[in-house]
Amino acid sequence: KTIKDAVGLRPGRDEVRLELQNKSEFGIPILHNYGHGGAGFTMCWGCADEVVELVKGSGAGFLGRQDSY
Repeated sequence: KTIKDAVGLRPGRDEVRLELQNKSEFGIPILHNYGHGGAGFTMCWGCADEVVELVKGSGAGFLGRQDSY
C-alpha cells in the first residue's frame, strides 16, 4: 500500500525571494533568487532581468571579483 508519493516536486514559497543582501554574515553580498516552485522555467527570464539590474545597481563588485572562491 502506497502511503505517500513525493516525486519531482520543487519547493515553493508564497512569493519568490529575489533581493540583494549587501551585508551578509560572511562579509560579501548575497543575491537571493529562489522559491519559484514548479514555475521556475517560466519565470526565469523575468527574474534573470531583475538579477542583472540588481547587480548593476548595487556597486557591490559582483563582476570581476578576484577574491571569490
